[in-house]
Amino acid sequence: MVPVASVQAGTKALQLVADTATAMPGHTVVLTATADSSVTGKSRAIEIFDTSTGTLAGACAAGNQCSVGFAAHAGLHSFAAFVSPPTSKMPTGASAVTSNSVAVSWIGVTMVADRAVIGPGRQVTVTATSTVAVDKTG
Repeated sequence: MVPVASVQAGTKALQLVADTATAMPGHTVVLTATADSSVTGKSRAIEIFDTSTGTLAGACAAGNQCSVGFAAHAGLHSFAAFVSPPTSKMPTGASAVTSNSVAVSWIGVTMVADRAVIGPGRQVTVTATSTVAVDKTG
């Protein structure tokens, strides 16, 4: 008879964190996934994906923790980590242990003036719009 615990061995829990929730354009955010057991020698990897685009951000085939740096120019990106056989495509279904989702916003700013040409002594209104609420960024 095979003990049930030996069949069910392996990673059961996976947590993903980002070192910040908001970043300036082009700045790198460090994403760290931590599993409750090591993937070393198990034909599995801890992989972190940008779930907004389906892009692999990074992977680690050893240990129980994987950290990757990710940079973007502007906008909101969501991330998730997976423990699964190594792949460049985001895993689906029950073949992978999946982490929580983490969102990071890269600030993007646009500026618009109400006049393209102005003369001396004339007023111009410039409006700046951000992709994130700047009052919450410190």
